Amino acid sequence: MGAKYTYDESGVTFFYFALTVLSLVVAPATFYLIAGKKDSDAKTKPKTPKVRTRKPKTKSNLPTIKLGLILLGWALIFLLSYKVKNTEIKEGEKWDPYEILGIDIGEKEEVITRSYRKLSLKWHPDKVSNDMKEKAGEMMAEINRAYKTLTNAEARENYEKYGNPDGMQTQSMGIALPRILVEAHTSPFVLLLYGLMFGFVMPFYVGRWWYNSTRYQKDGILNPTMGT
Repeated sequence: MGAKYTYDESGVTFFYFALTVLSLVVAPATFYLIAGKKDSDAKTKPKTPKVRTRKPKTKSNLPTIKLGLILLGWALIFLLSYKVKNTEIKEGEKWDPYEILGIDIGEKEEVITRSYRKLSLKWHPDKVSNDMKEKAGEMMAEINRAYKTLTNAEARENYEKYGNPDGMQTQSMGIALPRILVEAHTSPFVLLLYGLMFGFVMPFYVGRWWYNSTRYQKDGILNPTMGT
């Protein structure tokens, strides 16, 4: 059995992928920003004399930029969530020989043959008008296939096991990315972006938060100072 890969050209599954990645970035960044704000507020409280605390930093526009980026990230999350909620995922129609022949599941061969003959007379190309001949040809092909599936032991066993009278088919796997992002001329840039995001940016912020949380108390006092 082979595998067939299909790309998300319509953006249906890409919304789920983008929403997951964006949440992994924005949620920790928001938590880190809130934790940093609490530390900043703690520095304004009166401290015990001769106790080392964090050195006051000069004001910069960096916190404002961070806040803007985080708000933009949350806006994108809400937008993607709306897209995910309102995007309809179309599933492939299942081929059903019983439905084609208009009979119930498990009918005897006599019933199957009777229905087949009736539909063959109805959709025979010689029995329809000229403008219906193309459709009649398609219907006859489906009727013949359905009849063969239900009257041939091997074909019927394959249908009951795999949903196809021809046996196990090629497995189709979807990739939640548009084709342009994984083509040869763009894949190096995508891999580089993933490497920077998951190999540097996220570990850096998590490590920085962990280092600060273990170095300082909740009130902003250094841990080494507490032992003196």
